[in-house]
Amino acid sequence: VTGYAFKPNSEASVAVGGANFPMYTQNDGAWVKNAAEEAKLLDTMRKSPEAVIKATTSRGTQRCSCAAS
Repeated sequence: VTGYAFKPNSEASVAVGGANFPMYTQNDGAWVKNAAEEAKLLDTMRKSPEAVIKATTSRGTQRCSCAAS
């Protein structure tokens, strides 16, 4: 959940640890398109210091970088 609405019927992706994961959006959430890749995404996120989410919000924003803390 991102806290802001995505553009209706839009897609997203997350690039993390050298891998790219296609996602679908609904309201203010984005989920991995291929559920079989979810565990790989989570494992990769645990090992990587940053994830870059590419998506279009309802306001037109198209990118969000997230650093691990």
